[in-house]
Amino acid sequence: RRVIDNVRRFRDRNRSYPILLEAVGFRRVAVDVEHSARFAGRSSYSFWKLLDFAIQCIVAQSSKPLRLSIKAGFALATLSGCLAAWLILRYILWGVSVQGWTSIMVLISFFFGLLFANLGIIGLYVGKIFDEVKDRPLYSVETSLNLDEPALAKRHSTDGNYAGPPQ
Repeated sequence: RRVIDNVRRFRDRNRSYPILLEAVGFRRVAVDVEHSARFAGRSSYSFWKLLDFAIQCIVAQSSKPLRLSIKAGFALATLSGCLAAWLILRYILWGVSVQGWTSIMVLISFFFGLLFANLGIIGLYVGKIFDEVKDRPLYSVETSLNLDEPALAKRHSTDGNYAGPPQ
């Protein structure tokens, strides 16, 4: 019952129950279950629906794709800087140059790398806003000791006097 009550406190629209059960943090055990063949019909989940569900779960629960975007952007910008250095060295030392495309390609790859990195950073900010809007509970408290209802009401009074965290 405590697990169900804690899961019900989550107001996520995209509900993946294994992820929510992991988030509430109770002890878990594995139960092996033998699945039999489907009795009739076909599953309504196609490969594309399952892929869409997986992407939604990843996007709703993790900022790792955004961090990957930032790393890829900075890597692309760094590689374009290295390419620019190589092309300049090649021109100075051996006099080899390709007319026209060198500066354009280096600039395009450098600025696209910075653009990817900036989009990732903006995405992290939007992700932090998204996490706050979900309004998930910070803690699941199993039991409270030495706290009665009047003390809690006084501690969280509306007169602006906050007595501090419970002891």
